[in-house]
Amino acid sequence: MADNLDDQSTQFSDNMTDEEFNDKYGKYSSNYSEDSFWDKVKKNGSKFGGELLEKAVTMFYCAIDPNTPMASKALIFIALGYLISPLDLIPDFIPIVGYSDDLLAVATAYLKLTNCITPEHKQKAHDLIASWFGEDFLKNSNNNPDQKA
Repeated sequence: MADNLDDQSTQFSDNMTDEEFNDKYGKYSSNYSEDSFWDKVKKNGSKFGGELLEKAVTMFYCAIDPNTPMASKALIFIALGYLISPLDLIPDFIPIVGYSDDLLAVATAYLKLTNCITPEHKQKAHDLIASWFGEDFLKNSNNNPDQKA
């Protein structure tokens, strides 16, 4: 299912303009705070699935990088705000599909940020996730930062 979902996310996001993304998810930027982000990741990170967790944490590190342009940071805060929000298209508590809309929002933003995300951002995310959830979590999720964009 995750592979199918990832394919759908990629197809959908490749066709989504910045304006469409902003219209759909922009209101969620006000939900973002660093404390709320880390609270959500610590409490629910293992439920997110490796791909969503890796992309979200990588985007966080991209956002705090002083070299990241402000427009890119705004996009990150919108996507992470959506992830944090308890009110989204598919409630997170619904088994199996609860985080699929969050994955779509984060994956769409992630694809738009490929020029800003560095190997250092990916490595920091990998190291943090491994320290919290273990290397096995990353291996089982195929989340080696060198394997995925």
